[in-house]
Amino acid sequence: MIRGCVQEGLIEEAEMLFWRMPERNVVSWTVMLGGLIEDGRVDDSRQLFDMMPVKDVVASTNMIDGLFSEGRIIETS
Repeated sequence: MIRGCVQEGLIEEAEMLFWRMPERNVVSWTVMLGGLIEDGRVDDSRQLFDMMPVKDVVASTNMIDGLFSEGRIIETS
């Protein structure tokens, strides 16, 4: 459901669903992270990324791309 909300641009709804989930897996974290980045909310995505218990390659790449697109190259290291 989170992915569907993100795909439709319903980021706030996706966030509500995400935080109401009793358990989150790497897929739900990564989808929410990507949605925030696509919505231009790089600072929010950075906070979410820092909270992720397990950071996979996809999430890390999304975060680097998001920071890079904002010209925040130093933060990518």
